[in-house]
Amino acid sequence: MKLLMFNLFCFVAFATSSFADNTQATATNLGTLNPAARPLVLFEQVSGNDINDYYKFSTTKALQVRITVDRLNDNANLGLYDTRGRMLGSSTKQGTNTDVVAKTLSAGTYIVRVTAVKAPPRGPWSNASYRLTVSGTVRFSLPTRPTLPNPPPTNPTPAPGRTIIRGIPYVDHSANTSVTPGSVRLGQFFTITTGSFPWNTPGTLKVVIQDVTRGNGYGVTVFQLRNVRRQGNRLTVQAPQAAVFKNRKFHVTVFHYPGTKNHYASAGTISFR
Repeated sequence: MKLLMFNLFCFVAFATSSFADNTQATATNLGTLNPAARPLVLFEQVSGNDINDYYKFSTTKALQVRITVDRLNDNANLGLYDTRGRMLGSSTKQGTNTDVVAKTLSAGTYIVRVTAVKAPPRGPWSNASYRLTVSGTVRFSLPTRPTLPNPPPTNPTPAPGRTIIRGIPYVDHSANTSVTPGSVRLGQFFTITTGSFPWNTPGTLKVVIQDVTRGNGYGVTVFQLRNVRRQGNRLTVQAPQAAVFKNRKFHVTVFHYPGTKNHYASAGTISFR
């Protein structure tokens, strides 16, 4: 049987025994799945004389993995397993329909099994040639929601000196506080000019954004921005780099926690492109 395998920048054709990949222990090694490269693709065949084809591949980080068996001329089934033999997903479409298993996998080694199918009740085994494709994309995780010492309410616009939580007053410094420009590219820096913040008082500085894309009210989800630099009453802040923030509008708020009296300022809105 001839096995054809494709990967990034290479084409490999080599002969292999029809039964060499019939067990998990002798699974054909597809190598490491690289989301930046082309998918792993190969052509093979299963039948009553070669019921199982096993393959293994590895990931070095969490990936969203998609495995397909298509270009079938007869029925075949698809299964995904860990190295202990536990099934993680399967597809048993009838006839020549494409089988697909999609799963988010952590770093590790995984087993793919393609099997011939016996027609019920005592019919012949299928004799199916197929194309197997294994592809992966980087799993995206939203930024960690910040733990604020005294988190602001959903709409953080109290009057000056109003006590919000735990008996510690928040002082509003929104006057003369602004964010420029109004739109920046992901990962670029933008500037916040603060009003009367008491920067001479030591304390924790946080800049957070809340999604207001769907309206003027404050979003429920709060994200803390990183790489905040202060010089006098000017803050230079880096926009988030993740694509999930693209083409969305956020309200920017600055918080300063000296410990006994907290300060905040609504700096306005900004969008990321």
